[in-house]
Amino acid sequence: MLTKLEAKNIIRDTVKESIIAFAKKSLKKKAKFQILDLLIPKERKIRSIVGGLETSLGTVYIN
Repeated sequence: MLTKLEAKNIIRDTVKESIIAFAKKSLKKKAKFQILDLLIPKERKIRSIVGGLETSLGTVYIN
């Protein structure tokens, strides 16, 4: 049986790996034109990913 700490570590590592894989895949996609693509293309895409994660995960309290 997993301890609470072991379960927490497995969950943290899985979520971290999933987010990194999703971000790498998303950064390679060619998006439709947006004005921010001219100014800060990579940063715009990163912010889009983070915003999506915020929406999907909601507010999480970790003790």
